[in-house]
Amino acid sequence: MSRFHPNTDGLIDYWRAKAGPEALPARADIGPGDFLGLLAQVLMIGREARGHYPVRLAGGFIDDLHGEKVKGRNVSLLWAMEDRTRLQTALELSRRNPQPLVAVAEARGQTGGIALVEMLFAPIAGAGGVADRWLSLYQPLTPIARLDGQPTLPLALRALQTADGAEGPSASLRLAAVGGRRV
Repeated sequence: MSRFHPNTDGLIDYWRAKAGPEALPARADIGPGDFLGLLAQVLMIGREARGHYPVRLAGGFIDDLHGEKVKGRNVSLLWAMEDRTRLQTALELSRRNPQPLVAVAEARGQTGGIALVEMLFAPIAGAGGVADRWLSLYQPLTPIARLDGQPTLPLALRALQTADGAEGPSASLRLAAVGGRRV
């Protein structure tokens, strides 16, 4: 039974097939020609340090959605401030325990429209054999036309789970405040 959009499930199946017994596919094993129909929706995200995840490659759909070229930007900055720690924690855990993550995000247009986007983050290994990047997919779940052609404001995280359907690894994090200041 499918838990996600068929495109997301298809890319998860592709990742699992490439991972084989190693449990983590190598970057060299990922061939963009294997999923040509999705390239406009695909990102390759790198990791330079904890919290610093530069976009290495981005499809045209993603640039259009954000209203700018996202290549080179830290993917964390595409998300609302209050969601960055949860996403960062989940990405770091997905590196240590290689498993794709699926997030549901609200893409909010500048004129108030909202569209839902399912996002896949599947860890892959660089030349050193260490998970240092993610194959990612932006899959709309509702019509993007709801955004009235306007670029999105930072994405808002609504749900996060592993590809096997378990609740996201950072679900227990809560917002805390000290002296009225968020920490």
